[in-house]
Amino acid sequence: MIEGDRKAFRYFFEKYYTALCNFVNIYVHDTNLAEEIVQDIFVYFWENKARLRLTHSVKSYLFSASKYRSLKEIRNQNTRKRILTGLKTDID
Repeated sequence: MIEGDRKAFRYFFEKYYTALCNFVNIYVHDTNLAEEIVQDIFVYFWENKARLRLTHSVKSYLFSASKYRSLKEIRNQNTRKRILTGLKTDID
């Protein structure tokens, strides 16, 4: 692990973490889930730093990734609700 990578990662984490959590919370309305999503984004960002080809700024990448991950989570929650509703209807 290169020390410069660590410093850059720490910089981006400290600069954007709170703003990203607030941004994600607008979509998911759950502070804990918002934090989990943002942490997942940063883990992915760190683990794939060598392969990521950013065409825009790191800030743009982080906010876009957070938005799409939030929307994916909402879709997954809606799917789970439909399945559970269907199961409940089948049981009744």
